[in-house]
Amino acid sequence: MDKTGRSHFSEIQNTSLFGRCDSLSQEQIQQQEESDNIQTSLISIPSKGRPFCRQFSEQNVGKSDEKYNFIRKYYLFGGDTDDKGVHHLFDEEKEDLSFPGVMERLPYKIADIKLAEAGRKALSMAEFEMPGVMRLRKIYGPTKPLKGVRLAGCLHVTAQTGVMIETLRELGAEIRWSCCNPLSTQDHIAAALVKAGISIFAWKGETEEEKLWCIDQTIYFADGEPLNAILDDGCNLARIVHEKYLHLTNTIHGCSEETTAGVTKLRKLLKSKKLNIPVINVNDSVTKSKFDNNYGCGESLVDGIKRATDTMIGGKTVVIIGYGNVGKGCAKTLSGHGAKVIITEIDPICALQAAMDGYQVTTIAEACKIGQIFVTATGSTELIRGEHIMEMRDMAIL
Repeated sequence: MDKTGRSHFSEIQNTSLFGRCDSLSQEQIQQQEESDNIQTSLISIPSKGRPFCRQFSEQNVGKSDEKYNFIRKYYLFGGDTDDKGVHHLFDEEKEDLSFPGVMERLPYKIADIKLAEAGRKALSMAEFEMPGVMRLRKIYGPTKPLKGVRLAGCLHVTAQTGVMIETLRELGAEIRWSCCNPLSTQDHIAAALVKAGISIFAWKGETEEEKLWCIDQTIYFADGEPLNAILDDGCNLARIVHEKYLHLTNTIHGCSEETTAGVTKLRKLLKSKKLNIPVINVNDSVTKSKFDNNYGCGESLVDGIKRATDTMIGGKTVVIIGYGNVGKGCAKTLSGHGAKVIITEIDPICALQAAMDGYQVTTIAEACKIGQIFVTATGSTELIRGEHIMEMRDMAIL
């Protein structure tokens, strides 16, 4: 057996691994398989990665066997949820999938496959707003320039990223995807992507443990080969690769990072000489910093505040910590909604810019006493500490 476990696939395909419950006998399992009319070359694993087919693990190979560990680590076959919370693909759903899996099953874990139709409508609307990306599909789709790329992504699963994911697949890449934020996944988009044959491991409301488990599922692909490219947000996937899969870094072509926070973490790795893969700093590109950071973040901030709190922005005192591209965009958007904006900034040039733009500039120690809404826009942590929170007004929004 090689390190990927590929030599076991022929044996796995001919072995009955399907289990509904730890306590089922072999006869009961066989009866259940026949009634469901589902092929038996399948092992199911619940959301936290605990082996569900325990009878197989104990009687056939044992928990220490390498084949069992390989299956347990890299496979979750999903779809509709049974009474034990395990997801399965049914025959009518398999017809819609184009995933060329070795075992003819698509590995994924999402909230509900039945949301796929709504997700497809949202993706179609997003495609209309992304003509540049759609043009890439038309120009490069026939030549498949990304053929051979096993791309693991850890990014928000939204309509816009969904269009990007399908474009990358159209250009030839193999895709496995998880979400960088437990609360940002749009479940209907995840369902639509799975229906299109893309392995997604994400659902809204993941615990931290489940989030890490989902990221782990993107490391190895259906043929047992590891990722060779990373598309990251917040250094989530790159960090796990360096911590747990350092031996794979020699075969990774590169990583792209789109956030200030992620770039900051990667620079720390570089400074300590622990960064083992090439990284493209998307965050500092002109189109990201001058457009997405400046314009997109401001609109998203206001939308997020209103959805989460249902509060009126006009007349509120808003403290923005940091006056870089994100801070500038947030300040401008909030001012346009009638908020009184206060800036805190340690960089003297950025602080002077804020003053020249007409904003009050002060320290966080002073601003925390009068602010009603607090926004951090630096990519750093521990900007608002316990002593600041104790000084804030009642019902302040952070």
